[in-house]
Amino acid sequence: MFVIDTKHYRGRRVSVRSQGGWGRPRTQSLMVDGRDKSTLLAGVQWQAQVVRERLSGTGGADVPVIGLLCFVDADWSPGIGAFLIDGVPVLWPAKLKDVLLCWRALDQAAIDHWHLVAAGAFRPA
Repeated sequence: MFVIDTKHYRGRRVSVRSQGGWGRPRTQSLMVDGRDKSTLLAGVQWQAQVVRERLSGTGGADVPVIGLLCFVDADWSPGIGAFLIDGVPVLWPAKLKDVLLCWRALDQAAIDHWHLVAAGAFRPA
C-alpha cells in the first residue's frame, strides 16, 4: 500500500544536501529553495506508520506500506532525479506513475478491502 503525500510547490527548487563523510557521519537533508524541509519526510513517515498500525490491527500486518513524497510543479535541480532520503522516495508525478506501475496489483476485492481499512486511519482533509 502506498501513502502518497503531495506538495504543490510551483517553481520551487527541490534538491538534497549531503554533509559529512571522511570519518564523520553522513547526513542528508531535503531542501526546497535552499531551505531545509526535512520535516516533510517525518510527516510522510508518520502517515505511513499510522496506516501500518491500522492494517496491523485488522489482519494486514503483512501488507507492505510505503510512504512517498511527491512534489507537483516543482523545479528539480539539474542532473538530479528522484531520490531516497530517510527511507522516503522523493519524486514528481510522472516518476510516481512509473513507480506505481512497477508494482503487482492486488485483485479488486483486496484493493477495496484495504482501501476501506486504511481510509479509516485518517480524517478527511
